[in-house]
Amino acid sequence: MSSITSTNPNPKSSTYYLLFIGLGVALWFIFLVAIRVIGTSVFTTGNPLLLGLFVLTAPIVMGLLPLLATATKIPLNEMLVPAVIMSASAMFCDGLAVGFTELYGSTDNQIAAAAAFLLWGVSLTLIWALWLSTRGKTVG
Repeated sequence: MSSITSTNPNPKSSTYYLLFIGLGVALWFIFLVAIRVIGTSVFTTGNPLLLGLFVLTAPIVMGLLPLLATATKIPLNEMLVPAVIMSASAMFCDGLAVGFTELYGSTDNQIAAAAAFLLWGVSLTLIWALWLSTRGKTVG
């Protein structure tokens, strides 16, 4: 009987993973600070400014992934795995923050709006990274 072994044709070093975990946490923290600074003037459910921020997030994400690809010297069409690692790291922090702290605000309404915004940003990042990976785009 033959043995089937699973091998990864392109193994990455632990530094690769730690870099993108760190970037995910750092980006989460940057957005946390922005959410705290902006506060309830935008982050309340039903606020038209929140809708504007959701719309503004798309071009920010579209510019952020190429910037991160260039900074990390990863071809843009290979940013799907890093985007997943960064997104998962940020969502992990988000889950802890929403579940156990009032980092996003002191009211349920503000926390819900901020968490929704972060989930929106993560979703856009993953969709954009997937689209770029299928388009064959590279850095530069």
